[in-house]
Amino acid sequence: MATLDARPAPLEAAQTTTTTTISATDELMSGMTLTPGVQADFLAWFTGNVQHSSNNDSMFASFYVGGVQVPATEHEFKRGTGAANIIGTVAFQKTLLAVGVADAIEVRWRTTDPTASAFTRTLTIQQVP
Repeated sequence: MATLDARPAPLEAAQTTTTTTISATDELMSGMTLTPGVQADFLAWFTGNVQHSSNNDSMFASFYVGGVQVPATEHEFKRGTGAANIIGTVAFQKTLLAVGVADAIEVRWRTTDPTASAFTRTLTIQQVP
């Protein structure tokens, strides 16, 4: 007989309001932070729709835990030359090991472009054994 999994339900932060950045250094993407309140390992997922205000520039997004960038999570959205007002999807996931009780799990971003915008976006985390 199978037993039910006793892990907590996933936690989710979702936003539908537009946010923008002009920062060339990583900063918190509005609304994309969760503090699980337990010490554990987590699987984290991020999806979002992004756009640049000019051609041939890049937007970068990555996970941070406790204020430190998680290695190998930085992802780039690059808008090609002549691709005016293109909205693209950024999506990535990562297992985050040994998240502390007070550690915030965040998505931070930056741009090489004068302005990057993020529209509908979601950060989801699930505790894993």
